[in-house]
Amino acid sequence: MPNIKETCRWEFAKAMKAFGKRLGDGPFVTGEEFTVPDLLLGSCGGWASKIGFELPEGKVADYFERVRQRPAMARAVERGEAVLETLAKAS
Repeated sequence: MPNIKETCRWEFAKAMKAFGKRLGDGPFVTGEEFTVPDLLLGSCGGWASKIGFELPEGKVADYFERVRQRPAMARAVERGEAVLETLAKAS
């Protein structure tokens, strides 16, 4: 729905600002260990980036980069992109 994209972009930016304020000094959301919230946030950051939403710079950008660099996340992204390519070719 193109009519709501700008509102979604604004809401995402607002949420990322709040996330940046709450993100601690550890590598992941709950500290040193990668947990389910990191998986969910990493996924949200990935889709946001894919549809052209800007990820904030600094601490939040560094966090998303750490999450994306995890081997399992990289494999999941590759699989997802392969599925999307297959679907695009089929349509």
